[in-house]
Amino acid sequence: MIINSHSIKLTGKAELSEPLEIDKNYKVILQGSIISSADHSNQNGTADRTYILKPVLVELIDEIGVTIKVKDMRKMSQNFAAHFVRNGKRVEKTLTKRNTMKER
Repeated sequence: MIINSHSIKLTGKAELSEPLEIDKNYKVILQGSIISSADHSNQNGTADRTYILKPVLVELIDEIGVTIKVKDMRKMSQNFAAHFVRNGKRVEKTLTKRNTMKER
């Protein structure tokens, strides 16, 4: 089957630290994970593929460039794991140094 188009559907929510104004433009920057995809047949041997993205980190910026704080929607265990992925090399080096010192 040939895929004609690829599209993305955003799902989920982000908790804001302050209210938003109606009829005002905002820029949204987000990091997220693709949690699924679906093919929709065009009944001519082709299909359209839709990817579902669930936000993990969201940044909201108003018209004048002020960032509105958005709560990290990940669970505490996911934040903990992400911290170690970001800082893994530093932690690994520290642990290696400690283990080397104990062996002496």
